[in-house]
Amino acid sequence: MLTPTQYTDEVSILPEGWRFVNGTRPTPFNASNIVMYTDALCGSSCASFHEELKNIAGIKAVTVGGRPETKPIQTVTGSKGGEVTPLIYWQSFAQIALNMSSALSLSSYSANDDALSAVANVPQIITRAGDGASRLQSQDQVRKGDASGTPLQYIYEASDCKIFYTATTYADPDAAWKQAWDAFQDDSKCVEGSTGHASSISGGFKAYGAGELKAEDQPNGSGAGNGSGNGDDTSAASTVRMSSLVVAIAAAVFGAMTI
Repeated sequence: MLTPTQYTDEVSILPEGWRFVNGTRPTPFNASNIVMYTDALCGSSCASFHEELKNIAGIKAVTVGGRPETKPIQTVTGSKGGEVTPLIYWQSFAQIALNMSSALSLSSYSANDDALSAVANVPQIITRAGDGASRLQSQDQVRKGDASGTPLQYIYEASDCKIFYTATTYADPDAAWKQAWDAFQDDSKCVEGSTGHASSISGGFKAYGAGELKAEDQPNGSGAGNGSGNGDDTSAASTVRMSSLVVAIAAAVFGAMTI
């Protein structure tokens, strides 16, 4: 297996050779005895953890809160993106990449590339009000087994069950977990109309599981060619790998400069 969640970029936050699961070590608990309990205010690392539990381990979710409607609710409503990088770094990355372009005789872009030059010479890095470290998503997270290569942030995923807070469960975590577990075991205790959505395990979604990613399930995104069938796949993949290498080198150089 490459990684439990496949990325559109070959540069990964995972150390080389490190894997969440490989399908060989024993699992102490069955998925039928585990439940994810969220309030939908989940994103970033939380979204990545949810993806591992759902698509690798096949664990269902119960989500509390939401609008007072008899409809499904998403388990994750925050960002499902992968790695994020401080916004100010991108200006430095662009400057270093432009400086390296001529030295490495890159064909993917020139030393006076308009887009990179615009980033490298931006007069001011705009940040959110009250935030001196705004970040930019630098890596999409793509589901293992999704050959379409669609980033997870564009995929609707309903929870297996929706429940509402009560005065007791809002104030008492023990009571909240009991409510979630009871609903997990008996979906008649879920909000009417909130179960069985096609994107949920209770509605038929099948977890890909641990183990090797099959060749036919590889996404047709970057690193896999342009998918046009016109014979340019090899060169497209090579360009992506070179671009990824340049970004990685630029990041390494920048990191060394800031130590």
